[in-house]
Amino acid sequence: MDTEWFTSRLASTDRRSQWWAAVQLMNAGPESSVHLFRLLDICDGIDIDSDVSELEHWITFYAARASGRIVQSIGYDVGNQLHKRVFDWIERLALHRNPERAIGGIWGLADLGTPPAATVDLLVELTLTDTRRDPTGEHTARSVAFRMLARIDRTAAVRYADTDAGREFIANVRRWSEDNPERATGPNGILTEAGWLIAEIGEQ
Repeated sequence: MDTEWFTSRLASTDRRSQWWAAVQLMNAGPESSVHLFRLLDICDGIDIDSDVSELEHWITFYAARASGRIVQSIGYDVGNQLHKRVFDWIERLALHRNPERAIGGIWGLADLGTPPAATVDLLVELTLTDTRRDPTGEHTARSVAFRMLARIDRTAAVRYADTDAGREFIANVRRWSEDNPERATGPNGILTEAGWLIAEIGEQ
């Protein structure tokens, strides 16, 4: 998908067009950085503290992830105001009181990676102190934060594995693996992602 395709859809006021552009930007590479300003402007136009539509929710989710990936592919520059704006947006979403809304920001932190070091600091903080749960009470923001921490800093993940967040995630990995072993070991499977952690913890 070329620049004109993204420009057209991001310029649209149609939420479905904006959502689909945000989804596709996740894998568009560093050349798509030209669209970051508009993508963030769209997010700024969504009042995440009020009731949002389903499409608006998914726009913020994929925008956080896409913007993180784009900046990571370029290389985060502490002196670049656009890069700082991306981090600030992802952080704001990750800290939102609504855990379902915050998940996109937490995933976005891992997509952004490190640098900046603040991504690891924030994921550690969420791992240790977060108390948000989804409406079912079964899933926690802290376990997602720990999962993202394990993606970008294995040493930190091992250090914090014996926390509520770490134990919750490890229990989820084992349950998901038992429920669908074939999927768990596939290219995007949970054991492919986190099997190293299970092995590491088992050795302790």
